[in-house]
Amino acid sequence: MKNLLIIISLTVFCILFSTAIFAQKSKTEFGIKGGINLARINGGVSDIHNLRPGIHAGMFAERIFNNFIGIQGELLYSMMGNRESGSSFIYESNTDKYKYTAKNDYIVLPVLAKLYVAKRLSLDLGSQFGYMISSKTKRSINNVESSGDSYSSYEKFDVAIAVGLSYKISNRFSVSGRCNIGLIELYDSMNKSLNQVAQFGIGYRLK
Repeated sequence: MKNLLIIISLTVFCILFSTAIFAQKSKTEFGIKGGINLARINGGVSDIHNLRPGIHAGMFAERIFNNFIGIQGELLYSMMGNRESGSSFIYESNTDKYKYTAKNDYIVLPVLAKLYVAKRLSLDLGSQFGYMISSKTKRSINNVESSGDSYSSYEKFDVAIAVGLSYKISNRFSVSGRCNIGLIELYDSMNKSLNQVAQFGIGYRLK
């Protein structure tokens, strides 16, 4: 919790400091965005990890200070989790085939500094704060399926480092790719159980 408060405080300070310096020349753009997620949890129950596909969708606001610097905040629904598959040897003549999917859904708030390395291309770097709103599991052993609710098993708050690139195709449309690396352990395990998500999306500016 202490580290979380430090991250939040530093992020807020950077935004306020930047706004105070560049406020005279700044403008704000609003928009909506959405795209796909490829998610996993590092340190799951097996050594075989498959990416869980999902989506993210929501809105964003970018404060553009000049041709080189901006700050972007987003409010998104984001599907995360994990998917695993493998074999479990019980007897020499019997091998159980299993599949496991953790469907963890979040409301997330990314706060990003946008550094324009070219006229339309920006390097995006910042923090993402999330809260889990749902967690469902689905298991299949030898094609026999079962499901359940695992919400109580997880840490609800999540903090991640966000790094990516954005490109403005036009004054309206933009595309982006981002990697979110979790910092908060989701549950107790021998390995660190952290969210890891690759995102690819498209944005539309409302003017």
